[in-house]
Amino acid sequence: METMEMKAAGIVFMRELFKQSAAGQEEEFLSQLNPEETMQYKNCLPVSWMPIYNYVRILKRGAQILFPGDPAPLQRLSAAEAEYDLQGVYRVLLKVISIPALVNQTAKLWDKYYKRGVARTEADYASKRATLFVEKYPELPAESRETVTGYLKGALNLTGVKNVQITPDDADPNQWKWLITWD
Repeated sequence: METMEMKAAGIVFMRELFKQSAAGQEEEFLSQLNPEETMQYKNCLPVSWMPIYNYVRILKRGAQILFPGDPAPLQRLSAAEAEYDLQGVYRVLLKVISIPALVNQTAKLWDKYYKRGVARTEADYASKRATLFVEKYPELPAESRETVTGYLKGALNLTGVKNVQITPDDADPNQWKWLITWD
């Protein structure tokens, strides 16, 4: 069986947010981690592979502290990460790239961040719809799927396209879907 791991880039981004957060927030967060999670949080690099269940536990706890009261703190954290990641020259490119092309690029990058699953896209330019599919990964945790939703929201909002809507479809664990529409 393939390893269920992913790159720790989101954890490293969250560490940076805690440096800018209110006093005591990171200490509160660290008090909720077990020793293994604390070590992973403090020592990981963006290119480090981390067991996915540890990754989502750490990210979820941190997101809840960074965005208290937010109904979707993982999505908000991941959207902020996308906005951070796509600064500089990427921000200029996002103004000219089509949404289907951006979603297609997301699928192409899947295996750079996840050790399992196969991502692909389908798009219908005329009806302004695209779908991101992730297959061969039925165990993909719900929290991880939330981070995908958030990252897509953050990235797609940078394109300047109006009324971008992302609807996750979790009905079939053999084929996770994110339905994307825009005006």
